[in-house]
Amino acid sequence: MRIWVLSLIWLGLFSGVLGATARANENPPLLSSFFSDGMVIQYGQPVTLWGHAEPLAAIDVSLNTHRQAVTADAGGRWVATFEALEGGDTVDLAVRSGTRQARVSDARAGEVWLCAGQSNMEFPVRRALNPDTELASASDRGLQLLSIPRTSQLQAMQSLPEGTAWVASTPETAARFSAICYFFGRDRRAQTGLPVGLIDASWGGSQIEAWMSAEALYNAGVAQEGLDLLELYVSDPRAGMTRYGDIWEAWWRAGSDPSLPWEDAPGPWAPVPDFADWRGWDDEAMRGHLGMVWYQTRFDLSAEQAASPATLSLGGIDEIDAVWINGRFLAGSFGWGTPRTYTIPADMLRSGQNTLSVNVYNSWGAGGMTGPAADLALSFDGAQTLPLDTGWSYQRVDPARGAPPAMPWQSIGGLTGLHNGMIAPLGPAGLAGVLWYQGESNTGRPETYEALLAALLTGWRGQFGADLPVAVIQLANFGQLRGEPAPSGWAGVRDAQRRIAEADPLTGLVVAIDVGDRFDIHPPNKQAVAQRALRTARFLAGERIPAPWGPRPLRATSQGNAIRVEFAADGALMLAGGNVATGFELCDEALTCRFVPGYLAGPSSVLLESGAEPRPVRVRFGWADAPILNLYDEAGLPAGPFELEMPP
Repeated sequence: MRIWVLSLIWLGLFSGVLGATARANENPPLLSSFFSDGMVIQYGQPVTLWGHAEPLAAIDVSLNTHRQAVTADAGGRWVATFEALEGGDTVDLAVRSGTRQARVSDARAGEVWLCAGQSNMEFPVRRALNPDTELASASDRGLQLLSIPRTSQLQAMQSLPEGTAWVASTPETAARFSAICYFFGRDRRAQTGLPVGLIDASWGGSQIEAWMSAEALYNAGVAQEGLDLLELYVSDPRAGMTRYGDIWEAWWRAGSDPSLPWEDAPGPWAPVPDFADWRGWDDEAMRGHLGMVWYQTRFDLSAEQAASPATLSLGGIDEIDAVWINGRFLAGSFGWGTPRTYTIPADMLRSGQNTLSVNVYNSWGAGGMTGPAADLALSFDGAQTLPLDTGWSYQRVDPARGAPPAMPWQSIGGLTGLHNGMIAPLGPAGLAGVLWYQGESNTGRPETYEALLAALLTGWRGQFGADLPVAVIQLANFGQLRGEPAPSGWAGVRDAQRRIAEADPLTGLVVAIDVGDRFDIHPPNKQAVAQRALRTARFLAGERIPAPWGPRPLRATSQGNAIRVEFAADGALMLAGGNVATGFELCDEALTCRFVPGYLAGPSSVLLESGAEPRPVRVRFGWADAPILNLYDEAGLPAGPFELEMPP
């Protein structure tokens, strides 16, 4: 009954946007492209099939020996639900409507897991520890892999990109698949003996907002302005881009620098050495620069050219650009070195001298206008071209200025795009659960992450089923060592992930604070993370595991001039490499924090030396980007970062 209701809800929720996206899916398949030969279908749940036919068409659907006759709705969408399968069953599907037909053969019933997130989920097996050893035994027809292509869409899509299909695990297919997802699925298959299907939907650098539906974002209550702007852009791209320009300029004006570089050119400016990564310029301030740089040039046009429709080409840019012509905002976009080409409105150019201003923001690695120089040009109707490869100057912006407002239609840094392109096409697929590894791109806004993650999970459970288990992989250690307590967005996101897992019986945590690399945001030990994810998944499936993700903080209470922190643990707590627990902080009402030593006090408590003043109001543990921690349980799992309020 639950899946029947879910199917109807899914069609209702998405019918409004699916009709609008039919043009993007010009020939949506009769049977959703989620289904292909050899795949794994979730056992133990009613099997929901769906697809697209002619409006109001009659459709004959069969699953093995069972058949149903259904009718497509006015938009051509149809759905059929069959009784649950037993694990290991062979499955054949067939759909017929008029002269159209689709068939899936040699599928199996087993467990299907969705693995989603950013680069640490995307990180492939071939880059993990000991890849040759791991891949030597990767051939397994009972382990099926589905890689969702990187796709960002303005509206929810009905189907996956053409050519997307399930493939059996082999050394070749597993090598480029998500390492955490593969190791988890391989070990889960060994544990249960059932076929396992793994879906990798990940994109490096993506923020959580990009993975959420518009409804989920609205429920989170943290992105209303962006949703309104996105709605405007979908209906009228030029109006949406103009409104974004207004927001960008207002953000700049709110800063301490009174100049408006897109309108005037106060110094100091210097000639652009070349169109390449700015870290290679002969300018010491640019060699490690992360942030903004202004580029500017001037060019002359005839009256005929100024009145002609024109296209601006700027070559490759890394990573976010904002462009003005004659002080008026033209456009902006995101991409790692991808070419930028913009159509110029008819009234933006003028006869005589024109000024072109480009702001480039880069947050990681290579940055700037990367050319090639020959690609910088204005193109006019009639095949005229005006080269723009000379006369450029630049001005570095203090990194304290920060990042500009994000474009909500941006792929990994925007709103809803990855949900629309990579999650929505999965429809109401039956899943055993989800592994979610994301958060690095939200560490600049840790205060919003808990609400966003809660809304994301609610949205997924609306799509895939109300009892969907989710294992959240906590951010691993990465970044600068600290000798004194300091604010940490990474710690804030980790604690938000922990709080969600503690409050939601269908969500578990995977602590990875000791398997990272403070010099590498992409640590290669994905096997350990996958093993811990499996332990968490087993707990969510109902297995009796006393502390599924290591020591879990319960409460902090005062005992004279000391603080007792109590944990739930698998056996007794232990300290690695000494008899003093590291990483504990006590904080007063002003959030002034100080490190304090911790000592084991019984099998499940740590005693902290607090002193009489100032009175602590909260306890923090591991509150740093890359903390060094040594508190474990007897199962060898670490205590992860947390913050606890002290009782009055």
